[in-house]
Amino acid sequence: MNSNPVILVIDDEKKIVDYITLLLKDNGYEVDTGHSGEEGIKKTESNRYDLIIVDLMMAKYTGLDVLKVAKQQNYHPEVILMTAHGSITSAVEAIKHGAFDYITKPFDSKRMIITVKQAVDRKRLKDEVELLRRKVDESLGFRDIVGHSPVMRKLMDTVEMVAKIDSTVLIQGESGTGKELIARAI
Repeated sequence: MNSNPVILVIDDEKKIVDYITLLLKDNGYEVDTGHSGEEGIKKTESNRYDLIIVDLMMAKYTGLDVLKVAKQQNYHPEVILMTAHGSITSAVEAIKHGAFDYITKPFDSKRMIITVKQAVDRKRLKDEVELLRRKVDESLGFRDIVGHSPVMRKLMDTVEMVAKIDSTVLIQGESGTGKELIARAI
């Protein structure tokens, strides 16, 4: 995993992109840029970012369009929307679609850096949780259970179904039949 978080900054105002890029690089972040919603969407689909900072109001594709595409990516970037035309309605809409935060322009540099740090920290935590879940699933799953017969497939389907329910389960069987493996899988 890359030690420096990678952030995509998208705004149709070059001065804003340049300023945020400089601010982020001064604080140890790697930065990629886009100057339109369309360019931002293409980069979001073809690269991996920890965070995307995007202007809400752009021609053709808006920041909300970029947000929606970002939330469909399997690497799950955090997204901060910026706008000079802030309103309660647009802020609620942004958060409802999964934005980490909503910042109005002109923004305070210190607030921007704090918000970026919080978003990047949240992204790292989510990535760690996902990694730990996968490891737990691998260690407690079906990997130790051998069998492909229709009866075994039915048993494994039942185990998957029971594992989703918060309940006490009684497992019965002869000695050596794999009751402990089934219990671990559940």
